[in-house]
Amino acid sequence: MPNNIPDVTGSPQRLPYSIRYIDHTGDPRADSLSGLDAVAVTPVNLQALNVAMGAATSASMYEGVVQDIFAALPDKNDATVADRSEVQNNIVILAKNAAGASVNLFIPAPVPALFIPNSDDIDPASTELLAVFTAFLALLPAGFGIISARYTGRKQYNAATPI
Repeated sequence: MPNNIPDVTGSPQRLPYSIRYIDHTGDPRADSLSGLDAVAVTPVNLQALNVAMGAATSASMYEGVVQDIFAALPDKNDATVADRSEVQNNIVILAKNAAGASVNLFIPAPVPALFIPNSDDIDPASTELLAVFTAFLALLPAGFGIISARYTGRKQYNAATPI
């Protein structure tokens, strides 16, 4: 069988980053970001994403994985109870470049501030959402832009908001 894996003794082209969450019901979730720019994946940029995501999710974030693991024990009591506070409820942010490459970022258990009041429509001008966009784009190679964000909740919702 052919070995098409690039030489792992060299510099990586991309570094995946995974985040683990737990919601107030005890349901865990893990999301991985692939396609991140190896040069842009710095501790400062990852921490900026963690801070922005922490402000955007009701779930408790307890582990981030990139080459090293930064972990705490999952604690459902650290998560908050609110509308859409289960980890199966998501905002999915789509970033693309001109070549058609795409990367998704998921915000599980999104906080109410990310929505237009009294609706399930995402507020693209939300301060918390804009902070996530900025932190996410800082980790991607040049040329990526945010295309849309959509709210999905246990297959009940799935409408994209163009950005």
